[in-house]
Amino acid sequence: MIEIFPADDFPDSVFIEDTMVMYKGSVVITRPGNETREGEVKGLFEFMKEEIGLNNVTAITAPGTLDGGDVLKVGNTIYVGLSRRTNEEGIKQLEKAFSPLGA
Repeated sequence: MIEIFPADDFPDSVFIEDTMVMYKGSVVITRPGNETREGEVKGLFEFMKEEIGLNNVTAITAPGTLDGGDVLKVGNTIYVGLSRRTNEEGIKQLEKAFSPLGA
């Protein structure tokens, strides 16, 4: 059973595509470059593994930052915009997670 909890402290949390990127059944939990959004990703790793049942879940770690809004997938090509929300280290970590899957 999935429960929904209000996130009054995180009004941007409705943009769930910013907090995770999925590719071929694998999930990368992002690490927002905007500090005000960091709380949005707390608990997502466990939720995706335990509640949704996905086995291949990873997360961007410091010093990497990645915002899902900077990611565009077209077929097996993944475009990532380098921005104030997404840095080179975050892009490298995303590539490491998805390139073995054919991205």
